[in-house]
Amino acid sequence: MRRLVSDTAVHDHRGTFSAEHGIGPKNAHMYRRYVPEDVRELSAVLKRRFDPDGILGWSLASPGRVNR
Repeated sequence: MRRLVSDTAVHDHRGTFSAEHGIGPKNAHMYRRYVPEDVRELSAVLKRRFDPDGILGWSLASPGRVNR
């Protein structure tokens, strides 16, 4: 049911699968489903550039990493 609702919101209504608090590990699969690969790659580059120590929170760019 969640997938149907998300597909409808994202594809049919040009909405988003995530709200104002970011994506987080719970929605990582949705990030991979709805965000194009080139955008994900750019996001990972920016995350590494501006947060090299991973202190700003969990990152899809390095999902196995534990932040301080």
